[in-house]
Amino acid sequence: MKRLTAALLVSLLAFAAPARADNGENVEKARILFNAGAQAYAAGRYEDAVHAFREAHSLTPERATVIFSLAQAERRHYTVVHDPEVLRAAIDHFRRYLALVPEGGRRADAIAALGELEATLSGLRDKAEPDAAPRAPPPARIMVTTNAPDAVISLDGEAHAESPLLEVVGPGRHVVRVSAPGFLDEQRQVVAVEGALVPIEITLRERPSYLALTAPRGAWIAIDGRPQGEAPVPGRIELAPGPHLVTVTQWGHDARAERVVLARGHVTPLAVTLRTSDQRRVSQMLAGGFAAGLVGGAVLALGALRQENIAKRVLADAEVENISATQLEQYNTARESRDALRVASYSVFGLSCALGVAAAATFYFDNPKPPRAPRMVGVQRGSIAILPGGAGVGIGGTF
Repeated sequence: MKRLTAALLVSLLAFAAPARADNGENVEKARILFNAGAQAYAAGRYEDAVHAFREAHSLTPERATVIFSLAQAERRHYTVVHDPEVLRAAIDHFRRYLALVPEGGRRADAIAALGELEATLSGLRDKAEPDAAPRAPPPARIMVTTNAPDAVISLDGEAHAESPLLEVVGPGRHVVRVSAPGFLDEQRQVVAVEGALVPIEITLRERPSYLALTAPRGAWIAIDGRPQGEAPVPGRIELAPGPHLVTVTQWGHDARAERVVLARGHVTPLAVTLRTSDQRRVSQMLAGGFAAGLVGGAVLALGALRQENIAKRVLADAEVENISATQLEQYNTARESRDALRVASYSVFGLSCALGVAAAATFYFDNPKPPRAPRMVGVQRGSIAILPGGAGVGIGGTF
């Protein structure tokens, strides 16, 4: 399997590099025909594959990859129709491939297939062959390919579920319409020419997908790292189909990251709720301690003021008359209580201020960072082709 896949990639790259002598328009038509032939071959429609590869070969006659693919398709087609002309054509094209590729490539496969086909042809020569009936001139044909899976191709109003579509038509204008789930419909006009195969490749545009996001008011929203503004988000957010990472952040709350997969042409709802952060809870507790400290310090300060007033009354009485030992003891006790309550009040006020500063700091700096995005596995866009005659899939670039 690895060897076949590697050979496929080499063949696709060789086909992708146009020869200098090739006309640009011919190369583009040949690319469309080659891809159509590969799709038909993979679906077991060998006659359609032969038609597509044969037309691609007529446009780019020196492409070894096209010649090998044509030979393989003719080889498979012969096993179905048992037409000696198809067998001879396959042998001729395998020989042509070996002449173009003196070493490497798919020479081993071509040599093996050539030996098998020549043995079959030799057996046919031993039998009496009836005179071949005159062949009718080739009709006008249209081949339609598309990039969309599960596409329905309509030709002049008649729907077909197979892709590529190869139909014999009358010369002149015809209407082709392609539709597929999740894609925008496309319609084209094509002119069929008698005796020619006209290829047309229709690339459908994906329908947009939408995200209906609800999040706490004032929360910051980002999708795939791109800012989307604050919640609430007006309307729906138009995004490309596929996976996306939605991050929602807000002061005082733990950030959230949600991975959503959007389908073509659908609206996907997403409701995000945020949990109060531990830092915000600590800030609230510190703010409560600050408030309690203010109240406690005020109570202690009032107590100290009351004791000072008691001591002042005793001093006022001493200016009028001599005070008793009881009054003197009351005076001393009031002063000691006043001093102790003052110290306690200052301490509580100081602690309260410290708690207030800590509460403000934890509140102000409680700005969560978006969580690290999880790894999202995706498939890089490219063209997938199946080379006739070998199992395996290759991803190539431009034709």
